[in-house]
Amino acid sequence: MWNLRHALSVTGALVVLAAVLAARAETAPPPMLPEPPEEDLLRNAARQLQEQPTLRVNLRQRSDFFGDAVTGSGSYLQKSSPRGLLLKMEWRLAIGQRMTTLQQVSDGRFLWLRRNDVPGDARLGRVDLARVEAAWEDRPAAAGAFFRTPPLAFVGLPRMLLELNQHFHFPDPRSGSMGGVPVWVLRGTWKQESLEELWPESVPADANRGAAATLPPHVPTHVQIVLEQADRMPRRIEYLRAVATDPSRPAEDTSRQFRRLMTLEMLEIVRGEPLDDTLFFYEPGQQEVIDQTEHYLQNRTSRH
Repeated sequence: MWNLRHALSVTGALVVLAAVLAARAETAPPPMLPEPPEEDLLRNAARQLQEQPTLRVNLRQRSDFFGDAVTGSGSYLQKSSPRGLLLKMEWRLAIGQRMTTLQQVSDGRFLWLRRNDVPGDARLGRVDLARVEAAWEDRPAAAGAFFRTPPLAFVGLPRMLLELNQHFHFPDPRSGSMGGVPVWVLRGTWKQESLEELWPESVPADANRGAAATLPPHVPTHVQIVLEQADRMPRRIEYLRAVATDPSRPAEDTSRQFRRLMTLEMLEIVRGEPLDDTLFFYEPGQQEVIDQTEHYLQNRTSRH
């Protein structure tokens, strides 16, 4: 029987929750726009994404959360509709020495997850989004589960940015460039209230100085987001783990050393392209459908 928890953990944060273009943002700043207030930047980016009639993004990701190195390329489709945000993601992934394909389709009612590790042996799961949304609103998710699940598949790019803005503080956006395009670079650390809510046993008196050492090893200590200055489009999202936490250095110190848990890159972005609604519907036909709603809710509310 297909273990959805493993499938989600290995491909976790395909999304959610990090990065564009393998090259780092260049430090030589191009002509800059006025620096926006930090608290408005991600909210504005999420709003502009939400207002796009359609969005198509080519993706590349690299991750190593649980000792399984995952690399892959894929596509993300988004369309506004009366039923909410319609989403579709397709991935071709290398998990260690094994190749797999993953398709995730959200029609506003269900999330369909089709995984194929061996040609001709596809497994199909379904998640009831109404139940997930109710649980999402009624009780906070354990952050361990938050970083094991694929935020993009459930909530899309706009809400992914809002989730990050809710849990992380991004002080002092830096101006830079990426491929000649002016960008904002934001590096965030956990908000004290989020740490206290999600990992109370891990929070010392000064969360910025000591919490990183006591968080579970698969949980990032920092998130770095690169946004285009002109239209706030996310181009890179990285989940980072501080390697050496020197208490004498502030959390935002750029000289700190990090291990990249996950990098999500947006390689090509097309806005306003006509996308037919049929792209966002999944017809299972005669294939066995495994209801994975309970599995997802259990992962969502468990810290371990």
